[in-house]
Amino acid sequence: MGIRIVPDDQAEWREELRAEVDRIDAGGNAWEGTTPVPEEDRPHFKRPMEKVIPIRVSTEQWGAFRAEAERLGIGPTTLVRMWALEKLQEVLTGRR
Repeated sequence: MGIRIVPDDQAEWREELRAEVDRIDAGGNAWEGTTPVPEEDRPHFKRPMEKVIPIRVSTEQWGAFRAEAERLGIGPTTLVRMWALEKLQEVLTGRR
């Protein structure tokens, strides 16, 4: 692992952090001195995807997906998922 040299400005911060961890380990309240974040300021996360659908595409097709996704500023799997969901919505809407 070796020796790590910590710059002086970080040494004090590390000592304070270690003291806080020791206090909590000794049974102290981890939330002591904190202020709750109001609900409207809390981060909200999308529901995680639950299923994975593996698909096979050629190298050329993958390159085209990557290029289009990059142009749009998103990842290629996000692009494929968006297109698949758009097509699914079209099919379901057409059946009604």
